[in-house]
Amino acid sequence: MLLNAFLENFEEKTAERKIRDFLTTHKDGTVRAAFLEHFLDSVFQPIFEIRNTQLRVVGYEALIRPVAGREDVDPSLYFGSLLQDDQSFVDLLCRELHLTNFSQRALSHELLALNISPEALSEHMHRFEELKQQIGSISNLGLKNHQICFELDLSQGIDAGVVYTFASNLKETGVTVALEGFDADCASFARVLHCRPDVVKFNRSWLEGNLSNSAQIELVANVVTAIKSTGAKTHIERVENQAEYLFAMSCGFDRLQGFYFAKPNPDLERPVYNPIQ
Repeated sequence: MLLNAFLENFEEKTAERKIRDFLTTHKDGTVRAAFLEHFLDSVFQPIFEIRNTQLRVVGYEALIRPVAGREDVDPSLYFGSLLQDDQSFVDLLCRELHLTNFSQRALSHELLALNISPEALSEHMHRFEELKQQIGSISNLGLKNHQICFELDLSQGIDAGVVYTFASNLKETGVTVALEGFDADCASFARVLHCRPDVVKFNRSWLEGNLSNSAQIELVANVVTAIKSTGAKTHIERVENQAEYLFAMSCGFDRLQGFYFAKPNPDLERPVYNPIQ
C-alpha cells in the first residue's frame, strides 16, 4: 500500500515537472510558456459585481495570447494549426500558465475563470485525469479550489450527458462550475436544471435588438430571475457600450464583463465603477 502511494505521488510530481519545464519566469515575476516556436502569455479580463453600490472586480477570465516572433497570433488559428495530441497538451499547459500567473498577484477573494472543452476531454479520458491532478495541486500555488471556476461550453452540439458528467465530476473537487454560451435563440433550461451550475454565463445574443424596449428588458429580466432561482449566479459577457451596460443592469445580472469596462490585460487590473454615473 505504501509503495502504491509512493508511485502515485512520484507519477504526479513527474507529470507536474514536465508541464512546468515549458514555463519561464520574467524579471517582473510573470510567467511565459513556450511551445512549437510560439510563446504563450496570459491575459486577464476583469469580471464585475455590484458590491456596496459600486461595480467591483470579483475575478478574471484567463485568455491565452500566442506570440510568434514579435507578432500576436490569433488563438483560434494557433490551436487550429496543432495536431490533436498537441492541442490537448497545450490546453493543459495554458491552464498551468494561467494558474501560476494568477496566483502570484490575486487577492484571496478573487476567482479565476478557465475555459475547458468537455467534448475534447471526453475523447481523451486520460486528459481529464490530468485535469484532476492539476486541480489537486492548486493549493501548492496558494489558491483555494473554490477560487477556480471552470467554464463548460453549452453548445447544442455537445452531448448533454457529457456536460453533466464533467460538471458533476468537477464539483466533487470543490471548484466552481459555470455553463457558458447560454444562448437567446436556443437556450437550454434543461441543461441548467440538470447540471445545477454555480454560474450561468449568458452570451452576447442577449444584447441584440432594441435594448431600450421595455418589453425586451422585462423578458430578459424574467429569464435572469428564473436562472437565479436555481441558485446560480447570472453573468453577461461581451458588454461593449453604454447602452448594453444599462440594459444588463436593468435586467438584473449578477456579473458583467466586456470591453466597455476593461480589455484583457497581462496585469490584474481592479477598476471601480459607480453604477449611477
